[in-house]
Amino acid sequence: MAFQIDVIKLLPVIFGLLGAILMIPGSIISGDIAYTQIEHYVPVFTAEFYSAEAQNVGVRNFWVTVGFMAAGIGIISAVLAFWFPHGFGKAMILAGVIGAFVCIAFNLLCLSAVLFLLAGGILGMIASPEME
Repeated sequence: MAFQIDVIKLLPVIFGLLGAILMIPGSIISGDIAYTQIEHYVPVFTAEFYSAEAQNVGVRNFWVTVGFMAAGIGIISAVLAFWFPHGFGKAMILAGVIGAFVCIAFNLLCLSAVLFLLAGGILGMIASPEME
């Protein structure tokens, strides 16, 4: 007795998981790129409160945190898109938009993750209503 699973129903899940998993190292690389770009930045207004190194590390941690948030939303929505593709397709598109913010520091791994998340969200959105 074999299981009969529709391939179209699995595509949003596969694309969403692939994009979310690629977002994790992509956000770390984007954080490192942002850190190296502002490494020699000297703060003017906040110099008495924070050192330049503390601000640069804070910027790197911010980029990584936003990327991990996008990856977390992407993983959860990709898994749940198997049962509710239309609703969690929207959540995958939201994760792709959040991941696009991290993609500003140009990084091909992060760009491919955003494209996979958006493709999974769009495929979930155009899934037929009888799937839900």
